[in-house]
Amino acid sequence: MTGTSAQLAYGSTRNKVNSPNVLLNPFTSGFLDLFITQNLLQGFGIAVNNRYVRVARNNMKVTDLQLKLQVVTTVSAVLNLYWIW
Repeated sequence: MTGTSAQLAYGSTRNKVNSPNVLLNPFTSGFLDLFITQNLLQGFGIAVNNRYVRVARNNMKVTDLQLKLQVVTTVSAVLNLYWIW
C-alpha cells in the first residue's frame, strides 16, 4: 500500500575451459541485485494507494443492502399472496 516495490535477483555461472593457466580454470562468477523502487509524488501515501480497498468495501456494503432489500421484497410479496387468499 505504500507504493514501494522490491526485487531481489541472484545468478551464477561456472566456466571450465582447457587453459594452460590453472588460476582461471574453473572460473566462477555470480551476482546479487537488489532493486527498490518508490515512485515519489506519484500516488504518494497509504490513503491514495488504499483507494481500491475502500471502493471494494463500499461495493460490498451496497451489495449487502441490495440483498437485504431483495429479501424484504420477497417476504413482503409472499405475505401479500398469503393474506389475499
